[in-house]
Parts: sequence; C-alpha cells; structure tokens
Amino acid sequence: MLSDEDSALPPGDPDHGHLANARRLGALRLVTLEGSHEVMFTNPALLARKLELAGRD
Repeated sequence: MLSDEDSALPPGDPDHGHLANARRLGALRLVTLEGSHEVMFTNPALLARKLELAGRD
C-alpha cells in the first residue's frame, strides 16, 4: 500500500522510502491510494477498498 502523501516514509528515499521497503518483500501487488500515513483515520472506506484490491489473486 503506497500513500501518495505519506511523510512518515517519504517515497523518494531510495534506502528507506515506500518503494525500498516494498522491494524487500519480493513479489507483491503494489496498490496506491490518495492520502497520508493516517488514512485509516481520515478515509477508512478508501483504505478498505484498497486493501480488498491488494488481497485479490
């Protein structure tokens, strides 16, 4: 899950950002969403839809 406004893990940091962490997982489905690190509080419905999408085969 990649939040486009997340400042807790800046996406551009090649060693510690979102994509660096995702690469460590190996094969995965990367799902993006609009919002910050706190999207579970600010837009829980969007997060639920994106989690459902991420879990599909």
